[in-house]
Amino acid sequence: MTTTTAREDAGVVDVSEIDPGEIGPTTEALCPACGHDRAQYQMKQIRSADESETRFFTCVACGHKWREDDH
Repeated sequence: MTTTTAREDAGVVDVSEIDPGEIGPTTEALCPACGHDRAQYQMKQIRSADESETRFFTCVACGHKWREDDH
């Protein structure tokens, strides 16, 4: 017998309520809004435990927020 589990996409995750002091350290990451090359980042487990964490970035220049997941 084979069972499959449907993967549920988390969709858009609102990080606007996260205090900038809690975002975390900075790293090299290209901002899609302004092109700056430094961003603060934070790792969050938003999907099932057997999948990788999602990285949330905040540009240190313009404040744009985006996320990056491994698929």
